[in-house]
Amino acid sequence: MAVPHPTPLATLAPEHDPRATFTDLLGAAALAPDAWPALLARVATYLGAAGAAVVLYARSVDGLPAEGPTTAWRADTGWTIGASALSRLERRLAWPGREAAFALASEDPSGGALGVAILAKDEHATAALVLARPRTADPFTPADLRRAEAFARDLRAAFATARRIETLARERDALAAALDLLPLGVALLARDGRVTRSNAAVRAMTAAGTGIMIRRGLLSAAGDADAARLRRAVREVAQAEAPRLVPIAHRRAGASCFVRLAPLPAADAARTDDAPAAVAILADPDADLTGLEPVLRGHYGLTPTEAEITLRLLAGARVETMARELEVSVNTIRTHLKRTFSKLDVTSQSDLVRIVARGAAAVVSADGSSRQR
Repeated sequence: MAVPHPTPLATLAPEHDPRATFTDLLGAAALAPDAWPALLARVATYLGAAGAAVVLYARSVDGLPAEGPTTAWRADTGWTIGASALSRLERRLAWPGREAAFALASEDPSGGALGVAILAKDEHATAALVLARPRTADPFTPADLRRAEAFARDLRAAFATARRIETLARERDALAAALDLLPLGVALLARDGRVTRSNAAVRAMTAAGTGIMIRRGLLSAAGDADAARLRRAVREVAQAEAPRLVPIAHRRAGASCFVRLAPLPAADAARTDDAPAAVAILADPDADLTGLEPVLRGHYGLTPTEAEITLRLLAGARVETMARELEVSVNTIRTHLKRTFSKLDVTSQSDLVRIVARGAAAVVSADGSSRQR
């Protein structure tokens, strides 16, 4: 199988100019894993390779091999890096050296030459751009490797961004799963009151007809007066004003749901209309919050009394109501809350929900499983 020699970048026609097309592919690959095959195919074409791949090699903490190389992305050129080549690559990547690029010659009649440029390397893993040529083609020369390293400098930035986005996505999914464990409803709201994200408790409350609704995508209430009051509170809080507590008539006579609204800090001065501007914490008086007690006591070290008062606060209870029901003074309740906020290092109820959610996620992760909803 003949492979063309690398084409000098300066001789490429404008429609194949890598300074335009290659940059576009880099940007796409940084944001979407599906774009990597096309990017690697372009790299293979520019460097006269029959195929290209990003290969990950993980090591255990003590430096010994933990698992063999795995192919993260492969160019859509039809060429596959074989097991023999990956085995040679594994031995080379296991070396502690810091070389940025190297070539591997064939060790068997069916194998081909590899050109390798390191994309990322630390004590735990190595990521490498691997270029392949068949045995019938010329091996990779030092000049080829210098060109591969030049491309690798751009690929490193795209690779680092892709891995960072992947990490953020995992953290987002873990936090969403943790929020779904909470018996409290948690919803993120845009400036106009649209619900941009909500947990399982919000969906359950709206489906059960508790009095809180999502109407045309907006957080609302069944009663007209409650709905108007909630809309006004959301609008005020979304403008970064003080938090609000909005009671909503519950379907059960004499009971109320509580919606606590708190502003969210803007990521930048030019917040988009879809960006979350406020968090709504919804408390159903019929919800069972006792499942959070192990998180509060075991993960954060709260006393039984502090955990109970915290659960009541999360359910929307006022300090005066807690004092009356627990037959203690208001100052005693405030003292317990002050100690609780100090232990959790929070200053608001929205921070409290966030911390409790992360604690629930840590507990679920440690157990290795989550409850099924």
